[in-house]
Amino acid sequence: MKLSSGPVATQGALLRQVHGELPREQAVRALSIDGGGVRGVVTAMVLAEIEARTGRHLADLFDIVAGTSTGAVLAVGLAVPGDKPGVPRWSARDGVEIYSQRLPEVFDRSGWQALSGIGSLWHEKYDEGPLEAMLHDYFGDYMLSDALTNVVVPAYDIATNDVLLFDSAAAQADPAADMPMRMVVRGATAAPTYFEPALVGPPYAPEERLLVDGGVFANNPGVCAFMQAQRRHLGCDVIMVSLGTGAAVRPLHLGEVKSWGVAHWARPLFNLVLDSASQATDHHLRSLLGEQRYFRFQATLDGCSHRLDDASAANLSHLRQAGEAFIAAKSEDLDRACALLDR
Repeated sequence: MKLSSGPVATQGALLRQVHGELPREQAVRALSIDGGGVRGVVTAMVLAEIEARTGRHLADLFDIVAGTSTGAVLAVGLAVPGDKPGVPRWSARDGVEIYSQRLPEVFDRSGWQALSGIGSLWHEKYDEGPLEAMLHDYFGDYMLSDALTNVVVPAYDIATNDVLLFDSAAAQADPAADMPMRMVVRGATAAPTYFEPALVGPPYAPEERLLVDGGVFANNPGVCAFMQAQRRHLGCDVIMVSLGTGAAVRPLHLGEVKSWGVAHWARPLFNLVLDSASQATDHHLRSLLGEQRYFRFQATLDGCSHRLDDASAANLSHLRQAGEAFIAAKSEDLDRACALLDR
């Protein structure tokens, strides 16, 4: 049984009644980027294709960019200022290359925590040092308020059991809401069982926050992007491009899982939460916005590892091949989306 559209479909019909069947030229353009670990390579490739087809940087194409986990790295990274005013430091193509070069360091499986079966039950799988080094090189000392477009990044504060949305527009309006980009993304990528939570305190927070990956509640941040559009531009029309990181989760079977305990379920359960939440958000946004306003790009990653942390040379190569095949297969849909974005 599929999810019922219910009130979402009704609201979608109302939106189209107010704004028309086709999106208005002045519609707010929103980009949503899912979490998904190393599978973000495919997402970066799709983003690079959008830049190539429009001849414009993503920070110029989109009014709002929301990203979760690996999507946060891309969302914030594509809004980092460059040497020329208003021009981003990084392109999406740069993101593909940075991921390919740095992810094997971030997801290095040679450490004792990865090798020790007992140790991995009590410690995060990876040392956060290489991740933090990549974020420092990528974002430098830029603040969230420096973002060249409105960036929204979800994280979860386990110290207060509360959701948190980092918002560059809010940071520009209120210095108390500002924070270094690299700290925002470090908290937003602290996936449970993979990396330690990120501790943030004064002067960047009034009290200590202990942040984990926003994927625990918004792995697909499309709703965050939509609500931000409505909050900043009340009653606006919206065009949304939503990028998944590929359907690559291996199906589970009763014979395999029936005797699993907590230790076996920890990481697969986290992956299931990510993917199921993304699918539910996709369903609701599709009902709300309709095919003329909503574009979801989600590859099927045949031949690629189902793991979010497989940064082996072989898997990264498979991901790039899958990305190229997906772009070719979805060329017409990409053209249709680009035509609405590039106005």
